[in-house]
Amino acid sequence: MDISEEILNLKSVTFSPADLAVYYAAGHSEPWRHASHLDLINEAILLAFNGGIQRVAAFLPPRYGKSHLISRYTPAWWLGLRPDARVVMTSFSHTRATDWSKDARDVLNTVGPKLFGVRTRLGTGKGKEDNWGVESFNESGEYVRREGGMLAGGIRTGISGVGADLLIVDDPIADWADAYSETFQRTNWDWWKGTATNRLEPGGVVLYIQTRWCQEDLAGKILSLAEDQPDQFPWLVIRFPEWAEVDEVTPVSIVGGANNVTKELIDWVDEKNAEKRFHRMKGDLLWPERWNLRAVKERKAKSCEGGELEWQAIHQQDPQPGSGLVFNPSFFQVVPTVPVDALRVRYWDLACTKGTGGDWTVGVAMSYSPEEQAFYIEDVIRGQWSPGEVEKNIALASQMDGYQVAIRVEEEGGASGKILIGVFARMLSDYDFAGRRAKGPKIGRWRRMVGAMERGNMYLVEGAWNQMFIRELTTLPGGKNDDQADAAAGAYAELIDMDRLSPHVEVV
Repeated sequence: MDISEEILNLKSVTFSPADLAVYYAAGHSEPWRHASHLDLINEAILLAFNGGIQRVAAFLPPRYGKSHLISRYTPAWWLGLRPDARVVMTSFSHTRATDWSKDARDVLNTVGPKLFGVRTRLGTGKGKEDNWGVESFNESGEYVRREGGMLAGGIRTGISGVGADLLIVDDPIADWADAYSETFQRTNWDWWKGTATNRLEPGGVVLYIQTRWCQEDLAGKILSLAEDQPDQFPWLVIRFPEWAEVDEVTPVSIVGGANNVTKELIDWVDEKNAEKRFHRMKGDLLWPERWNLRAVKERKAKSCEGGELEWQAIHQQDPQPGSGLVFNPSFFQVVPTVPVDALRVRYWDLACTKGTGGDWTVGVAMSYSPEEQAFYIEDVIRGQWSPGEVEKNIALASQMDGYQVAIRVEEEGGASGKILIGVFARMLSDYDFAGRRAKGPKIGRWRRMVGAMERGNMYLVEGAWNQMFIRELTTLPGGKNDDQADAAAGAYAELIDMDRLSPHVEVV
């Protein structure tokens, strides 16, 4: 049994999660990618392990190694050194949290006996990967059960009734739909206040890692509250933009808990910010060995299809004011006329709801001018109609638009959707008609249109419908109705496809 006394000396531990990653990877043909941003996170984990801070938050772009370090190697390392500790792992889904729990278990099982004299044992839960314990080698040469172990669960589920000496929150938000949903924001916040923080044992540590989405995401709310609570725990915040837009010499800061900030913590932060290895000058990339300039430019171009705010939040970790709204009021430019030479489509989002209180049937007429490289929302028709009235109004609108305007109707899933499209195809057989399946989450479809708005390439033609259209879109994603946004996004996607366009994005 090869157990290093130096490693097991908890008072002066220098062996780190990154060291464990290097050791494990060397024996398994899994090279550990070294990077200065991971070095800083690794040193912050050591600081927390030794009692220098109890709350650490790290914000990085996707695919920059943060989860491998914190969610895979840190739990194995923590339990190897403290086999009586309880580690709770959470993520946006139970499956994701369990995957990291399995990885941590496999690492500890593989190298734990040699490095720490510790191995895993199965938990009492229904799964073998989301709930497991540890046992250590005693002086008699036998493994004995210890109090520690790991429990994994999705956000808002799976961790009640269990204490946590280490709570890991790894990307609690899955996508744009969750990030901008007021309901999801509220339930996430309730989970954090009512479940997550109540699981912490005295002296418990929180390692929180996330890609930022908007100012109203869970991380934003946690840090905003911390700023107003001088008697609570301070947060050590590490922020790494993907592409330095200014000279960056202070990647780490302290947020909140002013009355509990120690001189040792201040000195540690000042020391790290003074180290040149963590400095970047304007234009420097975060991890050029993995993401070179060409790759980052491609990521920026792709991100900016959904608007500049998306790039600032997800890749730069700097969500801007208003980024919690999908459609900003400043996006809407009203013009009196539209170019004659343009591609045109009217896209219908159907509801078939008679009366008030439900969804609306909406038909958005949009055009694209190749000469001006601009989109024009020409007209919006909406109503809460019965199925018969829907057919009648679509037929009437088609006659008024003329044969030069393509007609598209969103096709719902299942046999009923195909049958309905067949009805319209027969009714509109003289027109350019087709059904269209919506692709991807609706908030993603909206944001592609937002990109054109932000670049000043989309206009509203003056009409009585303008005010209602703008009012509905600027309340999203929390507004009562989103039918006009869905229809407009469908029309935009159709025009892109009709002319095989790629939205123009200038990357500098």
